[in-house]
Amino acid sequence: MATVREITDRKLTERKLQEALAALQKLSDLDGLTGIANRRKLDRFLGNAWLTAAEEGTPISVILFDVDYFKPYNDTCGHQGGDEILKNIALAAAGLLQNTPHLIARYGGEEFAAVLAGAKQAEALAIAERLRRSVETLNMPHATSPIADHVTVSLGCATVIPQPGMTDKHLIDWADKALYRAKAEGRNRTVCHLPQDAPDKQGGC
Repeated sequence: MATVREITDRKLTERKLQEALAALQKLSDLDGLTGIANRRKLDRFLGNAWLTAAEEGTPISVILFDVDYFKPYNDTCGHQGGDEILKNIALAAAGLLQNTPHLIARYGGEEFAAVLAGAKQAEALAIAERLRRSVETLNMPHATSPIADHVTVSLGCATVIPQPGMTDKHLIDWADKALYRAKAEGRNRTVCHLPQDAPDKQGGC
């Protein structure tokens, strides 16, 4: 009986340890402020999705987006107000991508990223526009924005079928270039990567 009890206790301890480790792993993949995936989780997810796309010859898309004129908002409303903005945007974005094979993550600061596994150009653009509109419908006041009286976001998207010589870093870079163009063209809009943005590589949105 003593031996059976020892084995049972050991199994119970091992199970609790596994549960604790699983919970710790989950926490280590979440952004502390917004509760969505963090950069570490994003990098791992993107790497795996890229490998799958390369092996199967399927498309993969990335959307990068950030809050327009976020620094003036923080300067006026304080960092707590800015944190609430980020939380609300993260919640809206996570709701949009719920029950999909895609991932939404906080990329850093006021910037977010979505990895869309298997998504073609049209789907990536549609999701990006839904993200943009979902932030607008939150109707969060932004008194210091020169383009609107509410919080808006700018988005850059890129879609590609991986080819030899490409890496997932190219995809991120193309989405970042598209985001830069969205800002340069007036903000509160979605811009897709164009093939001529990277003439040495084939791809585009």
